[in-house]
Amino acid sequence: MTKRIAIILGGVGIYVILGLLNRFAGHAPALLEEAYTTLAPDLNMPALCEKISSRAYRVFGFNPSGSKVVYTKAECYENVALKTQSDSYCSKAGRLDLFFDRSAENTCRELVNSRSPYSLSAGCARENILRAAGYSDKDLNPADGRERQCGSEWARLYSKVLNNGELRQRSELLPDFSKWYD
Repeated sequence: MTKRIAIILGGVGIYVILGLLNRFAGHAPALLEEAYTTLAPDLNMPALCEKISSRAYRVFGFNPSGSKVVYTKAECYENVALKTQSDSYCSKAGRLDLFFDRSAENTCRELVNSRSPYSLSAGCARENILRAAGYSDKDLNPADGRERQCGSEWARLYSKVLNNGELRQRSELLPDFSKWYD
């Protein structure tokens, strides 16, 4: 009887430990989560950063201390801060290195205060963003004989809908990864 109880309690303990590990384990960001890091500043919509899982991160082993582990949601807020030149978003921008040094908020504030220019581009992620927002190949203009690099026709559509406000209206269609992973 005591052996059976020990086995049951051991099984429950393992289940609890695995549950805790899963709760705190991170994951690589989905393509759209990475895309939100440039879309949010492009649309001046920090609310898009909230759609990124707080557990999504990338590791850059050769980065200086304080920026080896980059949390995607934090990167998004830092980009919004740089684009808007407002350090009010820096408190949400946190990067951790292997020794859990939380210096990113200060780094973000220094970048904003130095008036560093914002120069990120949605690049190849534009197609993913636009397809998630409900656009399709039918919305594209012909390539006009121009070279097709990294979805140049998608880049033109992105610029068009970004400038006319249409993409902002469709941004609510974009998936919310914070509900899936957090």
